[in-house]
Amino acid sequence: MSVRSPPASCVALSIPGICTAPGAEFPADDEMFVLQRSIEAALPQDPSHVVQFTASRAGEGTSTVTQALGMFLAVRARRTTLILEANEANPCVQEPQDAERLIGWNETILGNKPPQRAIYASGFPRLWSSPLCVCGGAVAPVRDGAALAAFFEKLREWFDYVLIDSGPVTGCPGALAMAQHADGTVLVLEAERTRWPVALSAKNAILRVGGRVLGTVLNKRRHHIPSPIYRWL
Repeated sequence: MSVRSPPASCVALSIPGICTAPGAEFPADDEMFVLQRSIEAALPQDPSHVVQFTASRAGEGTSTVTQALGMFLAVRARRTTLILEANEANPCVQEPQDAERLIGWNETILGNKPPQRAIYASGFPRLWSSPLCVCGGAVAPVRDGAALAAFFEKLREWFDYVLIDSGPVTGCPGALAMAQHADGTVLVLEAERTRWPVALSAKNAILRVGGRVLGTVLNKRRHHIPSPIYRWL
């Protein structure tokens, strides 16, 4: 049973954009259970896990997989979970009513502010979210390795899982910066669309910066025969 919890000073209200709809479609338990166990098998010594999800290109479904796993971990597995939105190429920009109160996590690092100021409740128990930014304008990715490492260490104290929803490796410098300091990276690939040289290039880019690739998730699989038959194959 989880004993981690975010500090009381976190903002205890939801902002739209990241896992905030209680009526959202719930992910398939069996697929998310396998993904959870695979991550824990790859990181057996870590009491908490900081796991990055990224892709070789845009549109492969990284956010869908990250949010599905986040809901499963928080609601079904009862793990305190944070979804860290980190796609500087396409951030979930919000327009807060109280700009002095609501900030993104990049602002806490760049402005040397307490990280809990950028952690927000979701519509699900034990699930929290942290947007990259909350105001309009260009988003500067955080590339200060020491600052990112310190930020992640603080999040480890509060959450069993920190799931980083990164932009694609190609075109998002922040994705490779995240890979350096996460415990591991999961590559999300669109089944039957992503070519293996492209996927291999993304994997090698992560390895070159010192990241660790835990495995891949094939997303958007098309069942060419009735799906129940796959259980017997």
